[in-house]
Amino acid sequence: MSVGTANITAPDQVQTLDGHQYSLDPESFQLVCIGAVLGYSQDPSESLRTLVRLLAPGGFFFNLEMCETALGKYVCRRYHYDNISIEEMKAMWSRLFKISSTAAL
Repeated sequence: MSVGTANITAPDQVQTLDGHQYSLDPESFQLVCIGAVLGYSQDPSESLRTLVRLLAPGGFFFNLEMCETALGKYVCRRYHYDNISIEEMKAMWSRLFKISSTAAL
């Protein structure tokens, strides 16, 4: 197993902890799971498109965002995170993949 990091603005470019650089291949993952990072991207739509390209056919994409409760809003402000609401995610998904905004969620 290898451990690495990537910038959400270029999520298919990974650097391992020992400094090696890798480009992740399209359609090479059964699961892509992210948590409260799209809001840090310079271009969330492009980051989402890149992440979904990494999925193998039939793969799963799982995104955790901060909730829109008072606590979630506080945490977003505290960490300068631009939360993506479920409505924004549906619209982004629909625009990027030309599908019904409810089909994917």
